[in-house]
Amino acid sequence: MIQMLLSAHIPAAYRQFPCKLFLVALVGFILRIFLVASQPVSYDDYSMAQTAMNYMEHGNLGPIMWNHPGLGNIMVYEAMRLFGTGVMGLKGSSLFIGSISIPVLALIALRMTGCERTALLAAFFWAIDPLAIDFSRQAVHEIFMSFFPLAGILCFYRHMETAKIGCFVAAGVAFGMGLTSKWS
Repeated sequence: MIQMLLSAHIPAAYRQFPCKLFLVALVGFILRIFLVASQPVSYDDYSMAQTAMNYMEHGNLGPIMWNHPGLGNIMVYEAMRLFGTGVMGLKGSSLFIGSISIPVLALIALRMTGCERTALLAAFFWAIDPLAIDFSRQAVHEIFMSFFPLAGILCFYRHMETAKIGCFVAAGVAFGMGLTSKWS
């Protein structure tokens, strides 16, 4: 029954896209978390933990990234509360943001080109890109600079397709969150 409903409403070319995208995103996620717990904490990561705790617990800025808005500090702090103060807690928000940026990029590419292959290829390149993987494995806010604009663009495309004001507001929120995580 479900198969009949799916085949009646979804073009044949797009039925396998979600599964393929899931596999590409899974590869990217595995590359981002592979041995991350054994990776030594860098000076920037350690300082980021101090900065997040200073910001959230005392309202103080620094020792690093004192000139950037506080969303990144909030995200790092909450990840440390959720996963502990170890490597996974410290880098958890970046790992999550870096991983979900893969399917977001694919969905944008699909809307821009209308080509499933192009969307999957774009997502695959982002999934295996060494710089994107490295930024996803750091506690500093670098990966946020790619995710929030992508999320804003995707929401805006959705608004253009549906004319729903909620999608337009979500685009503004995503762009705003990008600005509140780092001035770039």
